[in-house]
Amino acid sequence: MTGRASTDEQQTRLPDVRVGSMQNGLAPVSIAERSLGAGLMQWVSLAAIVLAALAADQLTKRVVTIMLADEY
Repeated sequence: MTGRASTDEQQTRLPDVRVGSMQNGLAPVSIAERSLGAGLMQWVSLAAIVLAALAADQLTKRVVTIMLADEY
């Protein structure tokens, strides 16, 4: 009977699956999807930074112009 028990056991055995292993190693692990595009707040923040940089540039030009005019 031991020969038959081992045959039944082989037929009902589940495939060997290891935790963390994948059949396709190139497939991404995470199945969650996320938008990579910028949202409204990111665009508003970028616009604010651009405006601040432009204002600082103009202020710097103005200060340098005034300082150079005072020397001559």
